[in-house]
Amino acid sequence: MTDDRSPLELRDIAHRLSGAVYGTILATAVVVAASGYHAGGASLAVIVAVTSLVFWLAHVYSESIGARMVLEHSLSRHQVLEVARGEWPMLQSSVPVLIPLVLAWVGVFSQETGAWLAVVVGVGALFTYGWLIGRRENLGRWRTLLSAFVTGSFGLVVLVLKVVVH
Repeated sequence: MTDDRSPLELRDIAHRLSGAVYGTILATAVVVAASGYHAGGASLAVIVAVTSLVFWLAHVYSESIGARMVLEHSLSRHQVLEVARGEWPMLQSSVPVLIPLVLAWVGVFSQETGAWLAVVVGVGALFTYGWLIGRRENLGRWRTLLSAFVTGSFGLVVLVLKVVVH
């Protein structure tokens, strides 16, 4: 099966997907780090949200600077918004990790349970990305599972750190 999309379109799709994986790893790691300082409730959710926002802005800024260097002129507002849209999956991917933290904040379950669920959601998302990649590449059952394990292993490392450090 061939893909009729241009190399530029394929690069943009790959960039958005890699941003989603990166954002998931970031949000999950921040949950682990911040919960180690006994941040709970609103503070843990805010720490994850603000950190994700700051990293998204940093990516938008650095991509814009790179584009300015290549183009040798300032970017228009529209061009900067296009860069921001291209980086959006990195910020968007923190939302599933934030959901258990917000639910804990409003009292649906304990802060500790919320933090653990947030990490499980992050690890699960990473495994899912790897599984979807393997399926998309038609790798077969075992290589698809390997793809899921390799991608999910970033989350597992974060999970092991949570258990060892805390």
